[in-house]
Amino acid sequence: MRSEHFNYMIEIDRLHSISAASRTLYIGQTTLSAIVKNVEKTVGFEIFSRTSNGVVTTEKGKEAIRLMKEIDEKFESLYKLRDKHMAINKTLNIYTSPSIGCAMAVPFMKSYLGKNKDATVDFKVISGEQVAPSMIQSAGNIGVTYFNTKEIERYKTAALRYQIDMEILGRDCIYVLVSKDHPLALRDSVEMDELREHHLVLLSHFSAPESSILGAGKGSRPASYTIYPTVSLVKDAVLSSNAATCLSGYSIFYDGRDDLDRFKVLKISSLRKGTPNEMMICLLRRQDSSLKPHEKEAIVFIKEFFAGHPLPELD
Repeated sequence: MRSEHFNYMIEIDRLHSISAASRTLYIGQTTLSAIVKNVEKTVGFEIFSRTSNGVVTTEKGKEAIRLMKEIDEKFESLYKLRDKHMAINKTLNIYTSPSIGCAMAVPFMKSYLGKNKDATVDFKVISGEQVAPSMIQSAGNIGVTYFNTKEIERYKTAALRYQIDMEILGRDCIYVLVSKDHPLALRDSVEMDELREHHLVLLSHFSAPESSILGAGKGSRPASYTIYPTVSLVKDAVLSSNAATCLSGYSIFYDGRDDLDRFKVLKISSLRKGTPNEMMICLLRRQDSSLKPHEKEAIVFIKEFFAGHPLPELD
């Protein structure tokens, strides 16, 4: 059980609804339901009783929620102590998705640490869909991740409540990446439906039910796929097993590797029906009053990176 799970349980208790809590916490309802089941399994009893109108906190659950509130308050005090330490030591935490982290981390570190030699930078690379919830749960002051248009509108509502500002830094899309020996390498574009005929290697997000690219509908998943935790391992698998993958433009062109000539990048001509192949790169940040000077400086460096690294146009 993770510390943020206490807050999730408290929010469900407050709203008497898992679906309503998933919206305020910016977590997929399926994911939140699974967390509840895991927490209940851990404590050994049912915290919430499911009804047709939502959930009702059980008697044992009420006692558990009371204890969780006490623990959550202690964690809040611990976070404040951490923030004081970070202010003194210029520790910088940046939460980002694997796709963005692999592209931004090295050039950012060179630029930022070149001017802040006494600083410590920690890129917290987590699943892209968890960056926004981590920001909401006070895990950090800066995050960079992808959103589609619908997700942006949904997150803005939650962001205002938690005093988080959002800024679009650029646009990206999903490409198919294969080795030069792959059968698809003779093509310049491919439809997503065609990928079901090939083995895929994927980051975890693209196989999740909430994924806006592969989806979870009937027949929407590939015939076979393997999950890898990092972009670099995905690319290694593309070369070693002659598989195909779906990656963002930044993770393909700006990941710091020097072997792009061994791959073929394909445009995707057709996604799942009604899903545009466009993602916004979004900077999530606490409002200025909550940011330390070195965090404000880091935000400038992040903006400069994306402004200075446009995606190439494919023929």
